[in-house]
Order: sequence, then C-alpha cells, then structure tokens
Amino acid sequence: MKDSRYNREPIKSKGSGGTKIFWGLMALAFVFFFNPNIGVIDILPDVIGYLLLSLALLKVSMLCEGLADARRAFEKMILVDVAKFLSMIWVFGVNSSNDRTSSLMLWSFVFAVLEMIFAIPAFIKLFDGLSELGNFHDNTSIHGSKRAGGTSYTDKLKVFTVIFVGFKAAMTLLPELTALSTAAYEDSSSVLNLYRYIGVIRALCMIPVCIFGIVWLASAIRYFLRLAADKTLHASVGKAYNEKVAPKHGLFTIRNVRVATWFFVAAAVFTIDVKLEEVNILPDIVSVLLMAVAFAYFAKTAKLSKKMPVLLMALFGVSTVFTVLSEAYFLEHYTYNAIEKSSEALVTYLVYVGAVALQGILFVCLLSAFFKELRHVITEHTGYVLGREINSDGERKRIEEVHGEIHRSFTKIVDIAIVYVLSDVLYSLYGAFYAFMNKNFAFLSIVNIAAGILFVCVTVRAVDELREAVQTKYMLE
Repeated sequence: MKDSRYNREPIKSKGSGGTKIFWGLMALAFVFFFNPNIGVIDILPDVIGYLLLSLALLKVSMLCEGLADARRAFEKMILVDVAKFLSMIWVFGVNSSNDRTSSLMLWSFVFAVLEMIFAIPAFIKLFDGLSELGNFHDNTSIHGSKRAGGTSYTDKLKVFTVIFVGFKAAMTLLPELTALSTAAYEDSSSVLNLYRYIGVIRALCMIPVCIFGIVWLASAIRYFLRLAADKTLHASVGKAYNEKVAPKHGLFTIRNVRVATWFFVAAAVFTIDVKLEEVNILPDIVSVLLMAVAFAYFAKTAKLSKKMPVLLMALFGVSTVFTVLSEAYFLEHYTYNAIEKSSEALVTYLVYVGAVALQGILFVCLLSAFFKELRHVITEHTGYVLGREINSDGERKRIEEVHGEIHRSFTKIVDIAIVYVLSDVLYSLYGAFYAFMNKNFAFLSIVNIAAGILFVCVTVRAVDELREAVQTKYMLE
C-alpha cells in the first residue's frame, strides 16, 4: 500500500498560491538585512534572514541548480552568523573595558571580512539563480527590460545588493577602528583619542546605512512583489515542478529533514546565555519556537505522537518566561549581598534558582520526548538505499545497527544536556557563593558557556549523521 504521506497535492500555478509564498519569504528575509549593526551586535539578526532564505529556496531550488547553489551558500552564512553570536560571549565576557574594546574591534573586523567573502557571493548566486530560472521558464518579471536591450530587474537589484552589503560591512567596522587611537593616545598626549566619541561616530555611520538600507529594502520588496504577481512564471514553474519534482518522494524527505535539523541546531544555539547588562540577548523562548518548527518538519516525514512533546514545549516555554521574570525581579529589588542579610531577598533568590532548575528539568524531558519520537524518522528513512531489497537476516541486523548508532548520537545529546543544565544551576548559585563565601566564582560563567558550546557541537554532529543517512537512502531516486 502506498504511504499516505506521499499523496501530495500538486503545486498550484496560480498567483494565489504555489510559488508566491516563497517570494513573500524572500522579501521577509531581506527585512532582517537592511538594518545597521553595532560591531557584532545585530538588532534584527541576519541569521533569521538566512534561515528564511534557505527555507524559501528549498522548493524552487529543486528545479534550478543555480538557486540550489545559493541555498547552500546561505546555509554557510547561517553558520557564520551563529559564530557572530558566539563571539559576543568573548566580547562581553571580558572584564576589562579596554580588552572589551579591542575584542569588539577584532571580531568586527573578522565578521566584516567574512561577510565580504561569503555573503556577497551568496547574494550573487541568488540573483544569478533567479536569472537562470527566468531563462528556462516563461515570465514577465525576472528579466524585465533585458529583452529590450537594457539591464534586467534582477541584474539591477544584484548590483544594488552587492554595493549595500559591502557598504554595510565597511560602515559597521569603521567606528570600531577608532579603538586604535586609544593605544596611541596613551603613548602620546598629542594624539586625539577618537574612541571618546565612539557613540557619535557610530551614529554618523549608522545613519547613511539606515537610509541606504531602507532604499535597498524598498527596491527588493518591489522586486519580489513583481515576481509574486507574475502568473506566467508561476504557471511555468508549477508545471515543471509537478512533472519533474513531485513524483520524487525522497526529495521531500531530504528537504524536510534538512530544514528540521537546521532549526534544531538554531534552537540549541539559542539555549546559550549571552548576557549584556544582565539581559540575555539569546532568549530561551526563541529556542522553544525554533524547536517547535523543527518538530513540525520532522512530523512531515513520519507519524509522530505530538501530545507529549507539544505539552513539554509549552511547559518549557512558560518556565523560560518565569525564569526571566524571577531573575529580573530579584535584580531590581536586591543585590547579592542582601541574600545573607534579608530573608525576603534569600527567598526571592531561591525562587529564581528553583526556576532555573525547573527549566533545566523540563528541557531534558523535552529532549528525551523529542528524540523518542525521532526514532520513527530514523527507522523509516535511514539504514538502506531505497530500491535495494533486504534479502537476508544479516542485512537486517546491519540496518538495525545503523539505526542504533544514529539513535545513540541523539541520546548523547540528552547526556550532555544534563551536564549543561547542572552548569546552569551552578551558575545561578553564583550570587549565593558570593554572599555567603565572599568569593568571586566568575569561572562558573565560563563553565556554563563551555557546556553550552559542547551541547551545540554534539547536536551538530548528531544531525549531520541523520542528514547523511537520509540522503544515502534516497540517493538513487
């Protein structure tokens, strides 16, 4: 009997559906790119834009190798931008303000260069891929005036985007270079310390980036609206998709697993606490939302029981909010020194520590429930190459061993998560150690961050094994 999950509806070719949603996702992704950055701090995280672009390109890239290259390039940029978030641990974890200044300059330079190396080629591949799509499918929106001998809409926006990305990277780095004048100022009183005016210089650099970015974003949105309204393009792409892609069921499984694992890795990254002025700039509630999206995509590939994972996601989400509120309440009304002197301060502090512990327990339970259901994905979509029959008990045993190895990789994530949670609880007790023992246990922050990074690394390794096994099964389709 044919699996019911493969009874897919054909992609719509009308403007009301079909590929239109992908142009909308692309336009939304560009919203996360237009804003200026402050060093490595990005108010609208580019990583969300890269995730949305990768998601938007999944379906249409199955028809166009150029867009497939662009999708892979943006997936690399996801890793680059995740590394940018992790660099903030180094920048704002440094105690000395002078060291923080030099660290911010260093990492701003590093990521400005990386954006030049990776982001600009990724956007070039995107627009070249769209041009390739326009060459093979009837349309009135991709080439535009090119057929009359002028520059196409796509080429115009490509040039505009390359200039903007380079300009934004340069203007983000420029203010941080004033840190060089600090060292020169200390050596010679005749040298002007430009870093004293860093706020004004950042503002002067942000204003043109913001103006340029708004103009660029308006051009991009107008371009994608033009694509969204092109019924001729939708009909042509929809027809090709239904004929060439829809019958290949394994491609959908590979796609869904790839999307799910990317979102799951992003969820793991957002569990790391990076605090700036006692505010976590990677809120745990975002991790819950990303994990929910990952679970939804895994559920597209196999029949998963949603009751327990969804319940635990909801409880974990509530616990993250309660933890943030309890910490904020304590910091607003008390100091760590008050814990020893005031019973009210001690109770408030213990409520916060208890919230951290409860959040950690729910997190471990959530991962366990998640991976218990993930076993169905592993057994149904890994272990052998589709089209080759299993003819012997030896082959079945080997497949069971492959399934076991992949499952153990995810079990290891739970084991590391337990260590990670214990480090969270210990770090939350920092104030108690300071109040009762009068010692600064700053190393607990480093231990907690190290456990978080280990958790992310183990997660990346496990999902890589799963992706590779799924691709192996459907490689002959």
